[in-house]
Amino acid sequence: MTNTAFEILPWALLILGATSALGLALVRFLRSASDRSAGETLRFVLWTLLLGVSSVFFGLSLFPPDQSSDGQWLIVGTARASAATAPGLRGAARVDLPESDEGTSASRVPDLATGLRRFPGTSRILVVGAGLPPRDLDAAGSLRVDFKAAPAPAGLIELNAPASVVAGALWRVTGRVMARPGTRVILLDPAGQAVARARPDAGGTFALSTVPPAAGTALYRLRLTDAAGARTGADEVLPVRVEVGEKIRVVLLAGAPSPELKYLRRWASDAGLDLRADIAVGARSRIGELPSAEPWIQAPDAVPVDLVVLDDRRWRALGAQETSLLRSVRNGAGLLLRMTGPFAEQDRDRLQRLGFKLAPVMPASATGEGSAMRPSGRLQGLRPAASGARPIHDPLDGNEKGMQRTLGQGRVGIWWGEDSYPRVLAGRSTSHGLLWGLLFQELARASTLAVAPTWQPGPVRVRERQSICAESTAVPRVIAPGDRVSRLVAVAGAVHAKARSRRCAAFWPREQGWHRLRWGTSDTLFFVHGAFARPGIAEMRDRQATLRLATRATTFNENPAQTELRAGSRWPWLLAWLLSAAAMWWLERRRRRETKPDQGIG
Repeated sequence: MTNTAFEILPWALLILGATSALGLALVRFLRSASDRSAGETLRFVLWTLLLGVSSVFFGLSLFPPDQSSDGQWLIVGTARASAATAPGLRGAARVDLPESDEGTSASRVPDLATGLRRFPGTSRILVVGAGLPPRDLDAAGSLRVDFKAAPAPAGLIELNAPASVVAGALWRVTGRVMARPGTRVILLDPAGQAVARARPDAGGTFALSTVPPAAGTALYRLRLTDAAGARTGADEVLPVRVEVGEKIRVVLLAGAPSPELKYLRRWASDAGLDLRADIAVGARSRIGELPSAEPWIQAPDAVPVDLVVLDDRRWRALGAQETSLLRSVRNGAGLLLRMTGPFAEQDRDRLQRLGFKLAPVMPASATGEGSAMRPSGRLQGLRPAASGARPIHDPLDGNEKGMQRTLGQGRVGIWWGEDSYPRVLAGRSTSHGLLWGLLFQELARASTLAVAPTWQPGPVRVRERQSICAESTAVPRVIAPGDRVSRLVAVAGAVHAKARSRRCAAFWPREQGWHRLRWGTSDTLFFVHGAFARPGIAEMRDRQATLRLATRATTFNENPAQTELRAGSRWPWLLAWLLSAAAMWWLERRRRRETKPDQGIG
């Protein structure tokens, strides 16, 4: 039998019984109709109506009609619940999560699942405050969610800082802030020195760059200041792992030694680059790791090189060897021409072979550009130009001091900026490394600075669940600060049911600092932030996740075909049946008092 048959059968039996009782009473009444008075006839009609009504009420008490599940509400207080105004809901219960700044001890629950178990009839929840944290999203997945959000958080709300970078490569940090006009974003190195500054645009986005000096781990900091230079909040920690990637093979050719070359070679050594120099010192004498660069220039493909750096003196003295050098660039190598003086008219033909031409330098008043964007450095009267070329700006002052373009499969750049070694002497070695890291990354052979991808977790916080997956049968271990080892239990197919060979494990960090994950042959460092680190970013994450749940729930409610039903309450129908049955009993008892004992209704 189908479900519909099971639903109809009780009602059919009830109607059959009521009809039989009514028929018997009617037969008895008709047999003695001549002996009945008008009052008795009225009582019989009332008794008959009550019999039908009580039968209906009795059936409804056994099988109450279904009701929609838009019934019981539960108000859920989250972080910054006091900043949001919750509408009044009659009969709604309330619970407060651990992050809530409102509520009493009676309403506190450790998570949303506990609150739902405390109020089992809950079908809709009203989230008040910053939103549900990741811990409670699964528990709210089967409910209809309404969201009364607190005002948007102030400060840092988005951040993209790569967890790892190759030594000598550019590390770029971007993000978005919700702050007043005049706010500045400052990137501090591990020593507390400012290495990059930026002003957010109208949308609050910013971008900062630096070059970590050497391989290892480092903790940078991000600071927000107001127009007066005062801090507007606590500094945010930016951990980064500086990996030793494939070394860039650099050949440095110079016509004479200089302090600029000295500090450039020192920076390249600290950054882990494979730099070999050939510096002329006069009388056909040279110093450096390449005592004689002519064999390499004549056959550059014999020794693969990723970048060639040469100054204008050596460039003008290449002669016929220039053809071999340009062939190497067209095959993918990079070329950086470092000008130590102004361009001359005799440089036109050489620049043309590089894809550039000489053009007169236009004053700032003629171009209409500000001083921060006009070419500067050693330009005097003439400057290079090329269609499709891109300018290179000095990260220290933002001025255009170079230009680059593609040549075959490689890239050619010209740098006419001032010497950079005074920055090291002035204590700004990070700015010096940032400049050369930018030039090398822009021009070196493509993919040279790539590093093998490893497990890259998102922002890890204390007491927040983290899951990792890998195709390994080894036992994963997490080594916390102080060499405390935690063994994790890995389950096959725990997250990816179809990938049975993929094993996953979860853990909850208990302290802040650098941790190491060892799983088979993998060995990965990651940083655990404090439980309350980056509050604006965490709040924006919870806010967006809860808004997605609320939007999904709104669409669900607007579709009546998907409305869930549940059985209604039996008590109102049972009470109505009891009252109708009592009325029938009273009519029958009154009739017996007025008639003889042996006389019935009929």
